[in-house]
Amino acid sequence: MRKTIVLTLALLSAGCAGQGDRRSRDEANCDSYGFSRGTDGYANCLMTADRDWKRDETRRVERSGEPIYPE
Repeated sequence: MRKTIVLTLALLSAGCAGQGDRRSRDEANCDSYGFSRGTDGYANCLMTADRDWKRDETRRVERSGEPIYPE
């Protein structure tokens, strides 16, 4: 039981770390494209990256065959 709890907490914290890493990577990409922080172009760049990530994540779930909300 204790191992299950520790493993669950480790996986949850890893997921949170991944979001920060993704955000940092997206910001670095938008910086490299020449967008200035605080501009509409920069915001659009980040929103596009987020939209693309969500689309790709949805596709991964659909391909896995695992239901998101099992009955």
